[in-house]
Amino acid sequence: MSTAVGGKDPAGEFFRAAPRGATRERARERPRRAIARCVSGRYTAPMLHDLIHVWFGWVQDWGYLGVVVLMAMESSIFPVPSEIVIPPAAIVATAGDSEMTLAGVILAGTFGSWLGAAITYWVSRGVGRVLVLRCGRWVHITEDKLERAERFVHRYESGGIFFARLLPVIRHLISIPAGIIRMDFLRFS
Repeated sequence: MSTAVGGKDPAGEFFRAAPRGATRERARERPRRAIARCVSGRYTAPMLHDLIHVWFGWVQDWGYLGVVVLMAMESSIFPVPSEIVIPPAAIVATAGDSEMTLAGVILAGTFGSWLGAAITYWVSRGVGRVLVLRCGRWVHITEDKLERAERFVHRYESGGIFFARLLPVIRHLISIPAGIIRMDFLRFS
């Protein structure tokens, strides 16, 4: 059983039974308090907490450009979750004290996601299979895994790319085999 920082398990409060005689309201309040403690940084690692603050700052200070840059990073191989980008940007846009609009956030997020995938595609197309195999061993990309990915892209083509974009983790990596096999960029997009 894994525990969080400090030896406490924040998820334990979600699953612990309510004490006898507790009202439904008190039983519902306990998970909310645990979520608030997890979000407030009590259980999060300091580095992740600092990154989230930086990313929120980019969205607030840079506006649409911040959304585009962060979503481009999310669609490439950088670990920026889109859940940390789009909801805060939408909140800033709907708060009324910003020049951003919800439609603009959606367009900036879509363009940023496409841009990150396109950059990864062109880089993997340019560096080729040899460099991916040489450097891929550091991130557990073996020749067998790369061949299976290439077969997948050859077999399913643009439909496979579309559905791979819906899967977490896969969406970040599907551009690499598509670039290596030199799939038509318009079909990839």
